Amino acid sequence: MIILEELKQQIIDGFDIEFSSIPIGQLSEFTELIELRIKEKVKEVAINYLSENIREIKLINDGNKFILNGITYQIIIGERDILEPEKICIAILELNPKFIGTNRVKLNFKIDGIGKYTKGELIVSTISNIFIDQLSSLIIAVYKTSYNWLFEFFRKKLLELETELSIELYSYLRNILSSIENRSANEYILFLVKNEDKAFTIVDRISGEKSILKIKENHFKGLFSPAQLYSHFLTTIIPFGVSNMKLAISLGNCVDVDIRKSKYFGDYPYFLVAMEKFWKSQFVSFFPIFRDGEKFLVAAFPSQMKEEILPILISHTPKLADIFNRHKNRARSVYRQLVNKTRDFRLARISGEFVGGVLKALLY
Repeated sequence: MIILEELKQQIIDGFDIEFSSIPIGQLSEFTELIELRIKEKVKEVAINYLSENIREIKLINDGNKFILNGITYQIIIGERDILEPEKICIAILELNPKFIGTNRVKLNFKIDGIGKYTKGELIVSTISNIFIDQLSSLIIAVYKTSYNWLFEFFRKKLLELETELSIELYSYLRNILSSIENRSANEYILFLVKNEDKAFTIVDRISGEKSILKIKENHFKGLFSPAQLYSHFLTTIIPFGVSNMKLAISLGNCVDVDIRKSKYFGDYPYFLVAMEKFWKSQFVSFFPIFRDGEKFLVAAFPSQMKEEILPILISHTPKLADIFNRHKNRARSVYRQLVNKTRDFRLARISGEFVGGVLKALLY
C-alpha cells in the first residue's frame, strides 16, 4: 500500500540527492529536466499502485505496459492538446484497436506551483476497473510535492546568490519606499550591474522570492513554466554593449524603453518574456545610479510607476551609490556563479513531449 507521507518524503529525498549540486548558471537546463523526472515518478507511482491493488496484473518489461485479463494496456503521460500546454494528461488505455471508442473515465484536477502544469487529466478505460479517485490523489501528491520542492530549491539558490551588495541595496530600497502609498512599489524594482563587459541582475533572497511569485501570478499558460522563465530571469547575462542599461549610463539620466524592441531580443527571448511577466509591462524605465570606471549600477522599474518611484530614487541616489561603491566587487562573485556550468545535461534531455497524436489514436 502506498502511504502518502512516505511517497512525499521519497520524492524530496530523491530530488535532493540528484539536484542539490546543480550550479546556478544551469538552472534553465535543470527546470527542463525536473519536469521529466516528475513524469517518471508519476509513471512509477501508477505502476506501483496497479501492482499492489490488482492481483491479476502482469507487468511488461519496458515499464509502460501491463496485461490485465488478457488485454494489454499502456500508460501514456504527456500533453494531449497543443493548445493547452499547461495541461498534463495521464492515460491508461488498451492497445488493442478493437477497444478504441469504448467508455473512458476521466478526472480533471488542478495543480498549483511554479512548475509547467497548472491542471491535469487522468483517463482510464472502464473495463480495467481501476479506482481512478485513489490513483488521482497519488498523482496530485506527486505534482504538489515536486513543485513545492522546486520552490524551496530556488529559495536555497537565492541564498547562495545573494551578497552583501544585494542584501544592503534591496533592504535600503524596501525601507525608503515603505512610506509611499503604493508600498509594493519596491517589489517592481530591479538592480542591474556590469561586470567584465556583461550586464546582469542582482537579487537578494526576499526580492528573488517575490520575483518568482510575480512571474507565476502573471503566467497564464505557455510552453515554459514560471520556474523556467525565472531561471532565465535570474541567470541571463547580456553583453553590455547591447543592453538597455548602457543607454541609461550613456545618457546619464532615466530612459524609457520598450523591451520588446531591445537589441538582444532575438538572442535572449526567454529572458525578455520573463522580464515582461515580472513587470506586467513591456515598457520599462532604466535609471543610472552609479558609475565608476567600468563599474555601473542601474535601477529598472515599470514606466507606469515612474512618477512615484523616480523622485525617491533620485533623492536617495547618494546613499544607494555609497552602498554599491562599498560592495561593488561582490558583483564579480555573482558573475562567477552565473557562468559556472559544470553539469552535463545532454543525456538527460528528451524530445517529443507532446503525445496528442498517440492519445488521439487510442481514444477515438
